[in-house]
Amino acid sequence: MGQNIIHIFPKEKFTTDYVRMINDHMNNTDNHTFYLYGNDTYENLINSITTYNNVKILRINISFIYSLLRSDQVIFHSLFMKTKTLSFFSLMPFLARKASWVIWGADLYDYKNLKKNLKSRITFLLKKHFTSRLRKIAVLTDSDFNLSRIWYKTSGEKYSVRYIDYQTIDYIKKIKKNSFRSEEETNILVGNNATASNRHKEVLDLLSSYKDKSFNVYVPLSYGDETYKKDIINYGYKILGEKFIPLTSFMEKKDYYDILSKIDVAFFNNDRQQGLGNIRILFYLGSKIYMYEKSSMHKDFEKNYIIYNMKNAKNEKFIDMLSYQKESIDHNSMMVSEFFSVDKAIREWDFFFKN
Repeated sequence: MGQNIIHIFPKEKFTTDYVRMINDHMNNTDNHTFYLYGNDTYENLINSITTYNNVKILRINISFIYSLLRSDQVIFHSLFMKTKTLSFFSLMPFLARKASWVIWGADLYDYKNLKKNLKSRITFLLKKHFTSRLRKIAVLTDSDFNLSRIWYKTSGEKYSVRYIDYQTIDYIKKIKKNSFRSEEETNILVGNNATASNRHKEVLDLLSSYKDKSFNVYVPLSYGDETYKKDIINYGYKILGEKFIPLTSFMEKKDYYDILSKIDVAFFNNDRQQGLGNIRILFYLGSKIYMYEKSSMHKDFEKNYIIYNMKNAKNEKFIDMLSYQKESIDHNSMMVSEFFSVDKAIREWDFFFKN
């Protein structure tokens, strides 16, 4: 008889992919139950899996506490949750010994918000109290594990895992094969969402210096901070005019990937780990990518990929910014092809569950 494994999972872009992958390949050996929480804005992202018997909406009640007690493992996919919810989990005496944390990025960087208000301080202390006792810490990038040691005093064993576009890998491969980039039109992508950590304005200022050139600037802003979104939209139109194309509504994945297939150059000026899925798909499709050189993402990606620094972009001519060697394109694409492996993803998660 297998383990009873509970997943505490936000309603997010890759929730459906992950649930389906586990159900298709791993639910015959262990019993996996997914409790989903988060903003109802993302409800449309999970509609297709809410009818599954092992997918439930997280409600803290007697039935849920009983499920926690009966479980062998409780896996928190991110700990970016309301303080009230986090306090419930962190103060349960039996939970830490069988719980693990999969760090997503935003949930790690609460440390940087300590001086903002009392609530952020309480959230950080609760999370530190909880995560410092966990036996397993899973990461998407190596640097995040090191930061968890420093900021949250974690002592759990490190595991590397991945979330992949389980349902759309074949489509991504198809558009790569059929994609055609126009030499007359340049398409640029900036950031991955409407959060201040993208630091959009610095990139938009850079691109405004090339206003005499022909190009489009796509800026994904479909989720995040609404106030920040409005500010970036106003700023983008102000300095780039019609070149600025904000993506403000949720799109079907295939439609979004069609846009990514046209991108020549992408800028991820994020000061923390964000947009990993976008970055890998862009690498696979042949885009040139600039990153903030001091970010943890840059440190991790430069180990295996050919990337470019934001710092250098500020001194480049437009033609140099577009220049990208075929050898670099092929190398990055090959690295992502290996990452997209369903078999490797399953092996990583299986190792994580069993140890």
